[in-house]
Amino acid sequence: MITKTNVMTMLTGSKARATVPSEGLNLVRSPESLTHSKLSTPGNDLLGPASERAALESTIGKLPPLASGSKESLIDYQDLRPRQQALVRRTPTAEDIAKSLGIEVVDAGSPARVVTGLMHNARPLAQGRLAFEELMRVDGLNGEKYDVVALAPPVAAGAVANSQIKALELVTHGRSVTVVLPYAETSAVMAMPRMGRARAAQREFLRLMNDELGRRTDAGLKSPTTLGLSESMGSLVLMGLYNDFRAEDLGKPGALHLDRLVLAGLPGGAGTRRSMLHSGPESDGGIVREIADPTKLSNVDALHYVLLANNDDPVAQLSLRTLFRRPYNYPEGKPFYPVLSLLRSLPAFVRAGNPPPGEYRQREHEYNSAWIPALNHVLALNRSQLEQAKMHGLLQGEELARKAALDRRAVEKAEAKKA
Repeated sequence: MITKTNVMTMLTGSKARATVPSEGLNLVRSPESLTHSKLSTPGNDLLGPASERAALESTIGKLPPLASGSKESLIDYQDLRPRQQALVRRTPTAEDIAKSLGIEVVDAGSPARVVTGLMHNARPLAQGRLAFEELMRVDGLNGEKYDVVALAPPVAAGAVANSQIKALELVTHGRSVTVVLPYAETSAVMAMPRMGRARAAQREFLRLMNDELGRRTDAGLKSPTTLGLSESMGSLVLMGLYNDFRAEDLGKPGALHLDRLVLAGLPGGAGTRRSMLHSGPESDGGIVREIADPTKLSNVDALHYVLLANNDDPVAQLSLRTLFRRPYNYPEGKPFYPVLSLLRSLPAFVRAGNPPPGEYRQREHEYNSAWIPALNHVLALNRSQLEQAKMHGLLQGEELARKAALDRRAVEKAEAKKA
């Protein structure tokens, strides 16, 4: 068990190694494996008025043990930016999942959210190692507790859409772990130079996770399905590692395999689709497909890797080829004019990734309502149409609640200005 003493030992170097148990396997971690933690954060003295310290401690105390930033976590809540803090605060419990879906608590799991802070991005390999250590802390590779472990790179703005993670947690009945390694808090264009560092962190995490999965397989232990889950810029992070997803290398040192992949609104999706279908590790086309409507998938498809691309998504269509040729997924019946059509799509591209609050739909660069059917199919969960509809209703309700909260905040700001 990783304890504060173990972490301090790693950081001070008073001992050469520390041991982390995992289902009977003793995994040896080097002292460098935890470069940052709640014990090593500079200035982590909870400075400030007593009321602020009390409020912070209260917030941390309310976090579920399986959430990063909690009292039990290896990651300091103060290391997380506001968007990541909001993400871990919304971590549901098994009771929450059961109540939402109307199932027995014994049939629900307690989902875990592993989220590192942006400060770790200065050392991408350390960020990947810290995410893996936190995954081990929550026993995230125990197939008896979890059905899915999802690596979900955030969009450039630094946060994974809550509907994306919540959809996974609902469709798996809470038996899932989501791992988020933030890499930027800026716009998509400004974040692109950090893409290489983001991939380095994801690659290190995948390497460590697959090495451990190999050890679990050798020991005859049950492990969860591994999933890549993201949209927009986050999809580019995962696609930079795609050609390393070789199933035959699972368990070998340095493997980066993922069992399943669901990506939405991938920028320049046409070229990536050709790469997936013709040069990737799963190039027979039988388990890889680009689709616009995941509700039309059937069990005979047996897809493992899915690209979600709306026909009117300007980001998925974005390519220099659009200057001269009709995009492969250009809306039927819509006139196409070289150069002019690209210019007309720019306003929609600027709005991409910023859907109006309160709307739960699938159009242009919005994919909220596509996650549940896509995940249900790719993970072969066989949830009924009635149950999926209930999950959609829950996510729609959360969007409406978010809009109401934003509206109240706007009113409060306006009244504060008048005063």
